[in-house]
Amino acid sequence: MRPMHAEEMIMKKNLTPTLLAAACLLSLSTALPSGASAASGRGAHMGPDATCRMCDLRYEDFSKGKYRNSAWVGSFLYSANFAWSDMLNADFEAAILTHARMEWADFDGSNFAKANLEDAAMYRSTFRGANLRMANMARANLSHSVLEGANFLTANLNSVRMIDAEAKAVIMRNADLRRADMTNSDLRNSDFQGAILRQAKLSGANLKNANFAGSDMTDLIASQTHITLTNFRDANLKNARFTGSFLKTVNFQGANLEGADFSGATFTNVILRDANLCGATLPDGSEGECKQVADKGDSGNKSAAADESGNMDDEGGNSDDGMPDDDAFGGGMPDDGGFNNDGGFNSDGPDMNPAGSRNNFRAAPLQHALEQQKMGTFRQPEEREL
Repeated sequence: MRPMHAEEMIMKKNLTPTLLAAACLLSLSTALPSGASAASGRGAHMGPDATCRMCDLRYEDFSKGKYRNSAWVGSFLYSANFAWSDMLNADFEAAILTHARMEWADFDGSNFAKANLEDAAMYRSTFRGANLRMANMARANLSHSVLEGANFLTANLNSVRMIDAEAKAVIMRNADLRRADMTNSDLRNSDFQGAILRQAKLSGANLKNANFAGSDMTDLIASQTHITLTNFRDANLKNARFTGSFLKTVNFQGANLEGADFSGATFTNVILRDANLCGATLPDGSEGECKQVADKGDSGNKSAAADESGNMDDEGGNSDDGMPDDDAFGGGMPDDGGFNNDGGFNSDGPDMNPAGSRNNFRAAPLQHALEQQKMGTFRQPEEREL
């Protein structure tokens, strides 16, 4: 005997609201997609390998279920409940999961590309190797989750909570991480190139071999942080706070460290060549001097400073202005800046700061050269044959 459709029940007279709701549920159960089933009182329930594209499943309860390899592409899942569920390799591309409950669930290998996960509860879940490219995860809670190898390329992670997360080797290139809280997270071998981390919190995080090249980290908070083999080349770290942090074999070449605070920090093998230390508080309590910043448009030439005799130090050596020469870092910078192609330090690279040596943080004043220019007595150095 076939089940009665909702349309037939609605045709009956004196249909009470309770019966009308039951009719709608009955109609839904007869129209579920392949692999789906219905459970009394819980709405439509997908099964493993089921497909429900562009479905309206808001507020539905899928908790403690097993939905491996299921597809929810483009579905409306507002406030849906996936807590404690097995969602291995599920496909949520372009789905709307705003305010969804996804805690304590397994989303390993799942696809959330272009999905809307604003304000979603995703804490203590696993997302190993998950695809979250271009996803909107503003204000989502990923604390204590396992995100190893997940791809957040160009994702919106504004104000996300990622405290105590296991996020090794995650891809965060060009992601928006403004005001993100990643306190005490394991971010080893992660790629943050070109990302926006304004006012982000990284205190206590493990940043070993992480790559922040070219990222915007204005007002970053990274106090009491272990930073080893980390690349901040050409990053904007204006007013960043590294108080009490341990920095070993870190590259700040060309970085903007204006107003940065390194009070109580420990420096070992730290590269500061061409970095802007204007107004920065250095580990010894001194203040970085301001210097004239060379035009980075001329990428083929090294910056040069004029000494009191009017000669230019073309080799970047230690001149009278107090700038450290390459020997201060133990043999100079390799052609790739001490990094391999993916931005990480070469494990067999040179010892850039021999034991017992100390980086010289003083910037070149250039005052004498500027006065000579004003008086018209400044002379360019003669060209020398190499």
